[in-house]
Amino acid sequence: MWVRWAGRPRPLVVALSALSLAVVPAACGPSSSVTRQQVQAFLNEVHTAAPDIAGYRGDPQLVSLGEAVCADFESGATAQQVGDRVPLYEGQPALPPADLGAVMAAAVDQLCPKYRGLLGE
Repeated sequence: MWVRWAGRPRPLVVALSALSLAVVPAACGPSSSVTRQQVQAFLNEVHTAAPDIAGYRGDPQLVSLGEAVCADFESGATAQQVGDRVPLYEGQPALPPADLGAVMAAAVDQLCPKYRGLLGE
């Protein structure tokens, strides 16, 4: 259907624009195999293990880091390689080692448990 752009936008165009904005955040969130409960459990675990982390990383950044941990393990990376690469995803100063460890541990505990054994106990 053709919609003329002269003048005010037509209701169909406004509705489609609103729909596209509603879909974009969903596509940027955690992978579809991860539930909201898993994401919340991941965040709870990170905040418990690293209570100061909220001062320099927000929850969306933490979820991105957790997903990066899982993606790196999925690609065959070792725990050392993941620890070296994950801070680079955010383009911000690296997390302190203890906080990075908390993110990695929470990611394999909650987001991708099949890689728990790769961190060592």
